[in-house]
Amino acid sequence: MTADLQELDYEQQRLQNIRDNQALLLSLGLSTPTKLIPSKPNTSLRKKANLNARRRTLEPSEEKQNRRRSYVSQNADNDSVSDNGLRRSARNQGRVLNYARENSPPAWKRTYKYESDSDAAGGESDDGMDGRQRNAKRMGVRTQNPKTFGHISGVEVGRWWASRMEASTDAVHAPTVAGISGNATVGAYSVALSGGYPDDVDLGEAFTYTGSGGRDLKGTKQNPKNLRTAPQTSDQTFENSLNAALKRSAETKKPVRVIRGFKLQSPYAPTEGYRYDGLYTVEKAWMGTGLTNGLLVCRYAFKRVRGQDPLPVRDLERERMEMEEE
Repeated sequence: MTADLQELDYEQQRLQNIRDNQALLLSLGLSTPTKLIPSKPNTSLRKKANLNARRRTLEPSEEKQNRRRSYVSQNADNDSVSDNGLRRSARNQGRVLNYARENSPPAWKRTYKYESDSDAAGGESDDGMDGRQRNAKRMGVRTQNPKTFGHISGVEVGRWWASRMEASTDAVHAPTVAGISGNATVGAYSVALSGGYPDDVDLGEAFTYTGSGGRDLKGTKQNPKNLRTAPQTSDQTFENSLNAALKRSAETKKPVRVIRGFKLQSPYAPTEGYRYDGLYTVEKAWMGTGLTNGLLVCRYAFKRVRGQDPLPVRDLERERMEMEEE
């Protein structure tokens, strides 16, 4: 088979998949949002997000230092030196101190555990957390539990972030790379739309979503780190824990948080960064034909929960014309 014929087959399959996905979504019953947003980046939102991120990073350490300075100044005159040369506070004299207990994390951190044993080993857990995120959690940066169904307290629909890490810190979508957060037992907590599969369809109030897996995570000699974008080499299955999470959500109908990213080729995607678009339910889970050598993929149909703020819609044609004029 020639390269041109292979490319033609790929395009034919892509167009057919898009038609099938559109027909399925329309069968769910949709309403089209009409609110328009500026085509250029909203710098006020970006500045606000960056400021909030800086406050989350700096304020805890500054407050801790201030408390420590205050404590030292108040107790300097009461401190004494023990026989082994270590300084001890007067309030602790005569006490046998259990330093393992004294240095243990507060109760909320001790009880805030993740379900995967890989957390303790420092690897990525089944909800996509990496070592940096777990360290941030231990430091108290994240104040909400991302393993929560529904909205996260204090995070309104439409919240914008400059990066996936900021969305993770706000507990809306924990993984910084993986698109699905959840497990096979309870379902999915959240998903991120980043345009990974060109035959998915996004109609705003509903969209199709392709599952995880089927790619050689070792990469190739030419692209050894090309893990997430490598060609599909095997069928996806619902045995995959993340795919099983969305399949479980299709059964329970528990709401799933959705963020859209700037890489998504859709009029409903932000021009930059990532935006929280509220709650959706998984209406259907099925196996479909992918775009590589007829290999199978896990597909899902999402429908937006009613009663939420309307989604903004970009005028992509106007944006294209403005870019050509610049």
